[in-house]
Amino acid sequence: MRAFDVLMCPHRVTTFTLSLDAIKAYEYAAAGKPVLATPTSGFQALSARGWSPTVRSDFVARAEALLADDAQPTALPGAVDWDVRGKALGEVLSTLVASGAKS
Repeated sequence: MRAFDVLMCPHRVTTFTLSLDAIKAYEYAAAGKPVLATPTSGFQALSARGWSPTVRSDFVARAEALLADDAQPTALPGAVDWDVRGKALGEVLSTLVASGAKS
């Protein structure tokens, strides 16, 4: 991802893809670069500057605009903050350990 100026994830928007929680959205968010994706599987919630859920018909024009813009994206939206995700995972693991759950 370091080599790219804009990270892109074009994807067909369907009921199924809208139901997913794509790890790619979190990986892209952590990269600190502008992101362009269709509004599906985790990307639909990203709306800060540099995060551009974009419909198919506008995808190429939006990619060109992001490439022409030198601005960097703002801080990660809370929904994709690694600290928040890590704490949530820690809570699940702590609950499992406390309950004596076995895999």
